[in-house]
Amino acid sequence: MSPQPVAIWDIAGLAALSRATAIPIMADESVSTEHSLLDVIRQRAAIVVQTKIAKNGGIYRVIRLRHLAAAAGMRIYPGNHPSTSVATAAVAQICAAWPMPIMEGVFAVGVSGALAADVVANPIVPENGEVPVPTGAGLGVELDMDRIASLRIDR
Repeated sequence: MSPQPVAIWDIAGLAALSRATAIPIMADESVSTEHSLLDVIRQRAAIVVQTKIAKNGGIYRVIRLRHLAAAAGMRIYPGNHPSTSVATAAVAQICAAWPMPIMEGVFAVGVSGALAADVVANPIVPENGEVPVPTGAGLGVELDMDRIASLRIDR
């Protein structure tokens, strides 16, 4: 599988490429809302969609996109921009609660050392290549208010 190989606005080009190759094509940045996903589905531009908490507007919107993609027979790949354990916990919780299979993949970009600091008391750490699903209240992580204060820039 290849990451999205054309410009994010070129759904017709993505569809043409999908028809011309046997390589599974993923729509990533082209999918920001239900409307953009419907365009991908209508044009049969990809067979995989990648959702991301920040790109797609939070947990509620990601779940809506996943239901739409699943109804269209698309495979779902969980994604995450470089972020703290808060967003990683959100993706982990969605994946754990999702009733259908999702594609395996590394979505824990934020806990890979890409960021200088995390803002939770016990940052999420992958175990044997997998992200554990936090079990505490809410998303399962607790904010570290001292850490947040240390990162704050007063103007």
